[in-house]
Amino acid sequence: MTPDEAVAVLTDPGTAADARYQAHAELSAAAAGGDASAEAALSWLRFARSERPACEVERP
Repeated sequence: MTPDEAVAVLTDPGTAADARYQAHAELSAAAAGGDASAEAALSWLRFARSERPACEVERP
């Protein structure tokens, strides 16, 4: 599953819990393996769920 596909699964409220779990596991494994797009996708998901405006996000 590509990072884009995983994000689509994780952001679809109608997706079954087991499919969301699998998508998150695959995305996390890819990020841990050094996949920059998977790392960016996880960061985006964390930001999107935080409900903070972009101006409040800490910059590295």
